Amino acid sequence: MSDNKVSGYDNTLAWIGLVIIFGLLLWLLWYVQSQNIRSAVRWVRYAEMTVTHLFVGDDYVIHVNGKPFIELGEIRNFARNADKSELNTKTMDLIALGALN
Repeated sequence: MSDNKVSGYDNTLAWIGLVIIFGLLLWLLWYVQSQNIRSAVRWVRYAEMTVTHLFVGDDYVIHVNGKPFIELGEIRNFARNADKSELNTKTMDLIALGALN
């Protein structure tokens, strides 16, 4: 009879291989679809800002480091009207600031 025991070393190699494969697939997905993914996140953030708008209004001023920065309405308008090609790290940070503040 053949001895088909799987050692811890074999399991580790299999898991490392799976992690590498899934990492490459996620990178490929981001490389090809990053604008669409950012746009989907933008609309989720826009929905969050719409709910916030019901409680505080568009004239609510967001403060950064204790200083007035921007009004919620300005961020909502930008998020609604921005083309998905305009969405980069800086603009997504601004949208997240409006949604999560």
